[in-house]
Amino acid sequence: MGEEAAATQPTAEEAEELYSEGAGLLSSGKVAEGWDRWQRAAAAGHPGAQYNVGVYCQQQGEHAAAAGWWYTAAMHGDSDAQCNLGVCYLKGQGVDQDVFPAVQWLHLATLAGDTHAPEVLAKLPPQIVYEVVSQPELLPRLATATSWLQAKSDPPSAKTKLTEDDARSAKKHKSGNGEGS
Repeated sequence: MGEEAAATQPTAEEAEELYSEGAGLLSSGKVAEGWDRWQRAAAAGHPGAQYNVGVYCQQQGEHAAAAGWWYTAAMHGDSDAQCNLGVCYLKGQGVDQDVFPAVQWLHLATLAGDTHAPEVLAKLPPQIVYEVVSQPELLPRLATATSWLQAKSDPPSAKTKLTEDDARSAKKHKSGNGEGS
């Protein structure tokens, strides 16, 4: 059975193709087909698709699922997902509220070039940001928090079905290279 699943799992190149096809279909108004491609690309590990499925989940109030998808994309280096995951930790949406992993994810997003993360960090007390960013002994808290999130949030992949109306309400589409628009 494991070999069967591996045979049907798209490769990275196929996931990129699914993502690109999905973007084209969405642009041409074929929303259901486009979102189907993005869901398949997300399940296959495409960070941009994972980010967008996370946006959809958040819009539906499924905060734990959104955090799970953003965690997966963040671990692939998606700075938008890192920023959103940091905000989830700040607000306690889909994860336990905890300023330490929040600042760590926001700091990683900032280092990766996200433009919103520094704005969020600037609103926090500077002593907390400095304490988290400058003390390597706090890094295990990030590892613990992300391990907890990974165990708690199994990305919904096939469980999440996007409808045409839901897909039209999506606010952000990402390019195939993992960078925000």
